[in-house]
Formats: sequence, C-alpha cells, structure tokens
Amino acid sequence: MTFVNQEKIAIAKRLKAAHLEFPRAKTLNLAFQKCVEEYYLNQEIQDMEVRGLIVTGQSRVGKSRELKKLIRDFNASETLMPDGRPAKIVSCLLSGRVTFKDLGIKTLTALGYDLQRNRTQEYIWERVIDQAAGQGVIG
Repeated sequence: MTFVNQEKIAIAKRLKAAHLEFPRAKTLNLAFQKCVEEYYLNQEIQDMEVRGLIVTGQSRVGKSRELKKLIRDFNASETLMPDGRPAKIVSCLLSGRVTFKDLGIKTLTALGYDLQRNRTQEYIWERVIDQAAGQGVIG
C-alpha cells in the first residue's frame, strides 16, 4: 500500500508552479523598477545613497513567492549596469532573531562565498561589500 498518489502530486505540482498576476504585482514591479533605476543612476554619479523595498502583508498571501519571481525575472533579464556587467540580486532566508553578523554570513553564503564563522562582524561585512561589488550584485 502506498500513501502517496503520484498522479495527484504531479497535478498539484503543475498547479503550484503556475503564476497568476495579481493587481498588487504591478505596484510591486513599479516600486522595484524605481529602486533599480535609482541604483543605476547612483552608480553613474558615484552617489551611494539608495532606497530599499519593504513588502508587508498578512501571512500566506504570496509575498515571498511574488518577490522570488521578481528577483528570478530580474536576474534572467541580464540588465546591464553602467560598468557593463549584468546586475543581479541574491536572496537568503533569515530566522526571526538574527544579528548583523548572522545576516552577513547568510549574505556571503547566498553570494557563494565560503567563510569561517569565527570572523568578526567587520571582516564579514567587508567581504560582503567586496563580493557583491565583484559579482555585480545590486540587491
């Protein structure tokens, strides 16, 4: 006897992979585009002040899924930055309680950089900045 209906799983997998554009997606895309354009402009004029994007809402309404799709689409677009390299965005999942050192370590992992965990917070963030700049990461 099996407890997993493979046909049902295959159908559910296709349904979950589908992406429906909700009205909020247009607002999110415009806000995201504004952040990217501002970053691009700041690279042109050597001004490092940039804006972030905060997305809030109730649990289980699709915030993470919408952001993951947006990041995936952006990275696939191979948008070029002023220096000619394609820009990219990396993503990592954080627990509810996290230190800046933890955030730096998670960010370096998302950047594909192996790090000894006993490094100082200052060292870690210097590596984050160096790796992000070297890889063309803008977010």
